[in-house]
Amino acid sequence: MLRTNSFRILKGAPDRKNDPSSHLRHERIKELLSGKIYLAKIKAALADHENGPGENSICRHGRKKGEYKTQYSAITEITEKKITVYYFANKKPCEGEWERIEIQKAANL
Repeated sequence: MLRTNSFRILKGAPDRKNDPSSHLRHERIKELLSGKIYLAKIKAALADHENGPGENSICRHGRKKGEYKTQYSAITEITEKKITVYYFANKKPCEGEWERIEIQKAANL
């Protein structure tokens, strides 16, 4: 599942003309994640600066007041035995190390 802050499937959702940034970013991440998907590929895609690093890039670097910037990124990996969440809170995915939380699934789930 990919999300770029656009409600593209809802009635009345902004089209490309009225929300070009969400559409550009969604198209870019689909391109980057085509083919076989693995964790390092997802992390790299979330740190991508194509068309930016500003409003139109996946990893946004708003430097001035009112400019868009990435505030949170998360990757959830679900297997038969556990759920692992990799995340950045209040940081850009191109900076620093990913935080990690691992949750063991209960036997009856």
